[in-house]
Amino acid sequence: MKYIFWFIMIFSFHAQANEFTQLLTPMLRFCLEDENDLEDTYERLTGQVLPVSVFDEIGRGKVEIIFFNDFDFKDPNGPDPAAVSDDVGRTHGMKLSIYKDISSRRSDQRYFINVSYETNLYTNSKEPDIFDHNYRDTLYWDNDRGVYISDVYFKEENVFKVLIGKVRSHNAFFWEVGGGFQEINTDDIDRGVILSALGQQKWFHRSVNEAYEDEHVFREYNYLKQEESERQFYLEMRAGKDQTLLENGGNRVFVRYGVFGRASGVKNASHIGGFVNLGYDHEKRGRSFIPSMRFQTGIEQLFYKDDNYAEYFFEIGTTGDNFGTTVKYTVPLSNDPNYLNPLPIDFTNRTQLAPRQEPTIWIMIDGRLP
Repeated sequence: MKYIFWFIMIFSFHAQANEFTQLLTPMLRFCLEDENDLEDTYERLTGQVLPVSVFDEIGRGKVEIIFFNDFDFKDPNGPDPAAVSDDVGRTHGMKLSIYKDISSRRSDQRYFINVSYETNLYTNSKEPDIFDHNYRDTLYWDNDRGVYISDVYFKEENVFKVLIGKVRSHNAFFWEVGGGFQEINTDDIDRGVILSALGQQKWFHRSVNEAYEDEHVFREYNYLKQEESERQFYLEMRAGKDQTLLENGGNRVFVRYGVFGRASGVKNASHIGGFVNLGYDHEKRGRSFIPSMRFQTGIEQLFYKDDNYAEYFFEIGTTGDNFGTTVKYTVPLSNDPNYLNPLPIDFTNRTQLAPRQEPTIWIMIDGRLP
């Protein structure tokens, strides 16, 4: 009803006679169903753009939050010390993104701006050559609380960035470009929970152990400070192609492929790379009880100055009108990049003592802005 009200008021201003407006009003009440119908009809009759459409653009966007944790479906307190999950390597992270559609409603091309912050925690044992074979040899018992504790080195990578890009659509090229601020934190262990992966791990492990004090589910860590943290600006880009392989009704099989790169002031953090994704989309139609879903798998390869990194993933997600969730399982095919190895620079055989390659589970939740 609000769109009908706006139209009647504005159109009346341009009409030549009240009789014409009164005659038109019943028809408008019947035909105009949403803001797109309103804008199209108004422009056809007056040759002008509806003023309120400028303000409506503000609400077109979404918020996305992602959490990930290393998890290999093993008991952290299992009987075989060499076969348990050990929280070494890329162990925990969080990302918060806000997307805003900045394209015209009538444009065939869709563009967006993305503002995001992410924090990722990488750790390594004080004695990785021993820890990799038997973590209990490097742990000690806290007599006050009865919890296993270990000394670990850490690197926390924090990234704030702003990107603009073209939305991915059927059989079209897409791209995004932008930059931001990158930090490698190695000396601050007292950050809060909200914006720090280290703070989140420390708080979560201790909270669970206090809740299940007779079981001591998780090990806790003494984070060792190192050299001064590094902070630099960076630029990044990504470009690719979406190509439909098979489409029938609300079902589509597609492939996406492309390249990406980053130029960073952080030492050895710059890279170039490529990706290939294969996916299947199901769009809910009519009264179907099956929601809109996506299945996707892919591989990504990154090349750094002195090493490279590769991983593959599988994900499944559902999307509603205002809310969506996705679960993603990522398996590394190589060690983490050298610049994220938390061992001190002068550590003997540092490059050989990289953290083990552990898979991670990602939980992604997104919702439309009002």
